[in-house]
Amino acid sequence: MNVLAGGGAPQAPAPGTSQSSGPGPAALHGLRRTARAGGLRPALAELARTLLPGLLPCGPSGHAVVAGDPVDPAPLLWVGGRIAPRHPARETVIRVCDLPGGPVTLLDTAAAVSPAEGETGAAGCDRTTFTLALLWVRLGLAERLRSQCLEYLGNRRSGDTVLLQQQLVKGTLADVLAEHLEIGAVLEDTSPESVSPALLYQLHTQLTMAERQQVRLLGAGGFLSGGPGETAYLSELLAEVHAVPGEE
Repeated sequence: MNVLAGGGAPQAPAPGTSQSSGPGPAALHGLRRTARAGGLRPALAELARTLLPGLLPCGPSGHAVVAGDPVDPAPLLWVGGRIAPRHPARETVIRVCDLPGGPVTLLDTAAAVSPAEGETGAAGCDRTTFTLALLWVRLGLAERLRSQCLEYLGNRRSGDTVLLQQQLVKGTLADVLAEHLEIGAVLEDTSPESVSPALLYQLHTQLTMAERQQVRLLGAGGFLSGGPGETAYLSELLAEVHAVPGEE
């Protein structure tokens, strides 16, 4: 484990205007519950609706992992904390993933924004707030994956032994549970004002390592399209898109 540390359709806000600093504890816990109960697609939709209404969230390079197929027709992009106009004709759909909770789209918006472009800290939320909220989503997804692993391993046998009763399997699950509990404890005591980009990156990486351990427990089933392993892969991809080390 790592070291612990302390009514109507939404309208796109105009560039240069600010909104609230971020979601409260109830909203963050709601994101976690939605991810755990419903999967990636509902969680991404709730994340965007809560933090960036009227905007399509992208990483600094313009790549996005977003709910739905087709994706939200938002007129503006939120590109790593900056607002940019959206040009659908330039966009490329990289892949559409059909998951149990609904489709998720990998999109290249061709909208990387340099520091001289867009509106820094404009509408929506800042990058730290979004990356922190994304961590709550990913923790819920990891807990969902843990439940799926327990069900899978409890119904599989190796000889006369249920896989869930094997010592190495139990040890791995115990390690994963400890990681989840630790990350959850850190999140309960963390706010956008108190967390550093470096710590966020560390927590996202820690969660990714735990997810990889769980996927390995699923054997070949962890690599099936539309299965738990694909959701874990997309969760890791979200971290790679948004949680860049050492950057605001």
